[in-house]
Amino acid sequence: MSPHKLDTPGSRRVNKLLQFERKYGLFDVLIKGHRFWDYARYSIYDQILFRRQDDPDIKGRGLLRYGFDLVTSLVKYFIDRCRIRGTTYDIVVINTTDRRVNVNGKEVNGYVYPIVDALSSTYKILLLDLFGNVGRNLYPCDLMRLRALHLFYSALSTVTTFCLKDINELNGISEKLMNEFVLEIDGNIRRQYLRQVYSYRLYYGLFKKFSPKIVAFSDGGSSKGLINAAHDLGIETIDFQHSEITFQNILYNYSSLDDDVEGLAIPRYVYTFGNYWNAEVRSPSKTVSVGFPYFDLATEGLFVHGEGKKYESIVILSNGYFARDSLTEVALELSTLLPEFEVVFKLRIEEYPHWEDKYPEAFRTRRNIRVIDDNSKSIYEHFSQCSYQVGINSTAVYEGLAFGLVTFILRAGEYGEVERLINEGHVFLVSAGKEIVEKIASNARPSECLDRERLFRSNSVQNVSQAISDVMNG
Repeated sequence: MSPHKLDTPGSRRVNKLLQFERKYGLFDVLIKGHRFWDYARYSIYDQILFRRQDDPDIKGRGLLRYGFDLVTSLVKYFIDRCRIRGTTYDIVVINTTDRRVNVNGKEVNGYVYPIVDALSSTYKILLLDLFGNVGRNLYPCDLMRLRALHLFYSALSTVTTFCLKDINELNGISEKLMNEFVLEIDGNIRRQYLRQVYSYRLYYGLFKKFSPKIVAFSDGGSSKGLINAAHDLGIETIDFQHSEITFQNILYNYSSLDDDVEGLAIPRYVYTFGNYWNAEVRSPSKTVSVGFPYFDLATEGLFVHGEGKKYESIVILSNGYFARDSLTEVALELSTLLPEFEVVFKLRIEEYPHWEDKYPEAFRTRRNIRVIDDNSKSIYEHFSQCSYQVGINSTAVYEGLAFGLVTFILRAGEYGEVERLINEGHVFLVSAGKEIVEKIASNARPSECLDRERLFRSNSVQNVSQAISDVMNG
C-alpha cells in the first residue's frame, strides 16, 4: 500500500508520518516484547497535532480522591469477579468509550447497549467496563467492572522503567521524531505505551479465562494491547465504528505497510456505519457495513417528521477549543446577517460545564443564538428542526447530512478531515458567515446529494446479528 495523496495541511502531515514510519521501519521495533510504534503511533500523532502534555488519568487528580476511586473500584471488581467465577462466554464486549445516552430511560453507552441488547438472547455475553459507572442491572448480560485495574496500571505506568536496550531504541526514535516533527518521546507517550503493554497482560488473562470466540469493542486509540491478546489466543476481534474514519484518522490508516502485517494489533473486522466508510479503512481489516444501531434507535420517526420542511434554523457544531474562536465569530456573523434565523450552537460534551467562562459576552447574550449545553434532547432532534448546519470535522457533520441538511464546512482547524465530502460536492467549503448567507439567500444546494443509506445502513440490528453469526459460524 502506498500513501494516499491529498492536498490539505492535515493530509500532508499524515503522508509525512506514513513516509517517516516506512523509511525507518518503525513497525519492527520491539520494546518490552511489543511493537512500540504500532502501540504508540496514535498518541504520537495526537501529540504532533495538538501538542498535548496532560496525563488524563494521573495529572490533576488529588491523591485522596485517586485512592478513594481505586478502593471503591476494587470492591466492585471483586464483587463482579466472584459472581462470574468459572463462566465462559461466546462474546466479550469491551466498553472502551464513555459516551452515555438515554435509551429507554437508562443511562447507558450508546455504542454498546443496542448491540448487547440485540445479541443477548442468542449469545452468552460478558461486558467489560473500563469506567466504573455501569450499574449491574443496566445491561442484559454479565458485567465485570475493570476501572480498578485501569487505575492501577495507569499509576504503575508512571513508575515503570526501561532496560538500557529499550532506552536506546526510544532515544533513537525520539531523535528522528525531533528532526522530522519537532517532537520527542516524552513521559506522556511512554506512559501511554506502557498502559497498552499492561493492557495486553490484563486481557490475555481475562480472555484465556473466559474463552470467547469474539471480542468486540469501539477503538478510541487505546485498544492495541487487547487486540494482540485476543489474536494470540486465536480470538476474532471486531471494531465497531464509533466516529468518522478518514485518511487523517491514523488509527485506520496503515497505507505505509506492505502486505506483511504479522503481529500488528489490527482488528480482524471493522464493522462500519455504511458502505461510504469502507474505502476509508486503509488497513488489512475486513470491512462489513452493518449500520449504527444507536442512530437507528434515536432517529426513529424523526426523518418522517422533518421530511420536506424548511426551517429558519442553522445548527453550528462546536469543535471545542481548537476552533472555538472561528466558530464563535461565524455564529455572531450569522445572527447579525440573518436576524430572523435561530442559530443553534451545539457544544461538545466536554464543554458543557462552565462554557459561559469560555465564550465572549456578545455570544452569550445574543438574542437569536441558542446554546445547547445538555443532552435533554438528542442532537438528532435538533437536526430534524433545522435546514442548515455549519461544522468542521466531526461525526455529527455526517449525521446532519443524513438528515438532508445543507452543510457548510468552515475552513478552520482540521477541516481537511472531510476533504472527501468537499471534493465529491456534498458540502460547501466556506471561510466566513457572509458566504453562508449568500448561499442561503440564493437557495444554493451542493452539487451532489449523499444518500443516507450509504452513510448509515438501515436495519442495523439485523445486520449486526447476521454479521456476528457469520463470524461465529465461520
